[in-house]
Amino acid sequence: MNITLRKFLQDHRNRDLILVAGSEGMDNVVARVTVLDAPDGPSWLKGGELILTSTFLFNNDPDRLCSFCEQLIHIKACGFGLKMGRYLTKVPQSLIDLCDRNNFPLIIIPYSFVWTDLISIFYEMSYNLEREGKYSTLKSKLVGQIRVSANQGLEWIGEKVHLFFDTPMLFLDQRWTPLACCSSQAEQQELKQTTLELLREMPDLWSKKLISGRYYQCCRCILEKFGAHYVVFSSDSPNIIGELKDILIDARIIRDDERLMLGSEDDMIGQALPLLMVGEQISPGLLENLEQCIKQTGGYYCMLNIEACATQKIVDELKDIIRSCRFDTKVFAVYHLEKLRAVVLLRFHKLKQHCDAAIQLRQIMHGAGEYLLDEETHESIFVSNVYDAYKKLGQCWQEARLAEQYGRHMWPLRRLCYFEEVFPYYLMMNSDISPTYLDGLEKLRQEAGNTSFDCLQTLEAYLRYGTFKQAAQELFIHENTLRYRIKKIGDLLYADFDDIATRQNYVIRMNMWKLKQGLTGTGDTAPDGKMPEL
Repeated sequence: MNITLRKFLQDHRNRDLILVAGSEGMDNVVARVTVLDAPDGPSWLKGGELILTSTFLFNNDPDRLCSFCEQLIHIKACGFGLKMGRYLTKVPQSLIDLCDRNNFPLIIIPYSFVWTDLISIFYEMSYNLEREGKYSTLKSKLVGQIRVSANQGLEWIGEKVHLFFDTPMLFLDQRWTPLACCSSQAEQQELKQTTLELLREMPDLWSKKLISGRYYQCCRCILEKFGAHYVVFSSDSPNIIGELKDILIDARIIRDDERLMLGSEDDMIGQALPLLMVGEQISPGLLENLEQCIKQTGGYYCMLNIEACATQKIVDELKDIIRSCRFDTKVFAVYHLEKLRAVVLLRFHKLKQHCDAAIQLRQIMHGAGEYLLDEETHESIFVSNVYDAYKKLGQCWQEARLAEQYGRHMWPLRRLCYFEEVFPYYLMMNSDISPTYLDGLEKLRQEAGNTSFDCLQTLEAYLRYGTFKQAAQELFIHENTLRYRIKKIGDLLYADFDDIATRQNYVIRMNMWKLKQGLTGTGDTAPDGKMPEL
């Protein structure tokens, strides 16, 4: 690794150094830092030097200063630093133009800066980079050793890591029983005792705890053949904890799915969606990082639960609809090919109001309903509400599934259903509704043998269309016949279906009736409304 001029100036100790020209050369590598105050100084250089001068030789002579700078450019110096204040009070414009033309960095150094301090900073940075390089090499070697020889057992793995980091490690089985402890005798008992105490109080095994000056962290482990499910390590430095975790992940000793990801929003969503699809929890760390993304960029998101024979084709066409509408909306999808299902997250960027996102969603789904959904193939899309916080990602997916679960029972012919449409029924199904509320529809079911027509089917058709003409067409009967039947149903229920409030009331009752019959009769879910598994 090399120190570029950019990296050198970014050091907090050099914050008062000012670049005035040649910004395109900031990635020049600094080989050395040298002070020159001799006219023939450039002849002593090898190239790559950052040249520092007090400007004493030039005594406010711009031509001599430019000539000197041209020599530095010719021998491929890294940059030119001028100490201002005593011999030079203003940087000549001719020098600035020269440095800009040649992409040669020109730096102003305050008069108070000591040359030896600047030189020391450079060599300290060089030493640290060299040390990091050696450390990185040793770490890579350790990863290779563990990856190749992991079959030698838990003690062998733990001992290698313990010697490298001087960090105690403890492997646990599925029931948190200690299997192997790699540490000094004095540390072993303390680590085991502290670990068991933490596990009793920590529901989240990924929590990092600081106890008496030491950090404790527990990670999921994949060494199934040794019976190990978790590994615990402790250190007096939080940085070592992270480095150790990286090594164990690179060596394929612990799983990477709970790692606190610091990648792009796209990467993190790509990790979260598969976990939701298979019913696993998203780690708090991943949610926290996603939350920071949505706070920085703004916007909203919602989730789609798609069931279709060609889910990927539907998603691709959905993207085309979004592009044609010129929306700044991203589409993330994960597919379950065996169950012909897709989980899709729509991310609406640069929207400041919730209502804007909701309207944009409706427009997109209108296009989907018009162009994508084929009644013959029974393709369906179920849509969640819109949210502006990733901490509700799990709730969002639950809504998309509830929209399917409830919508299929209430409106079996519909191919597009929103959670907001089924939400009132979800609330009612999970509340203490009077058992007499659906007695009227139960009475109609019981009348099936006493009448020449199906009372429930007749009432449902009438309530669905709201007009005698359309309902009669569906039932293949004359409109007057339907009027007679609805009048008879009204007499049975002591209800006036000419009254709009009564019809609205029975629309709700009918949907509740279908939900009750479906949810308790098909095995999809318990009456409490808990989610079914995919």
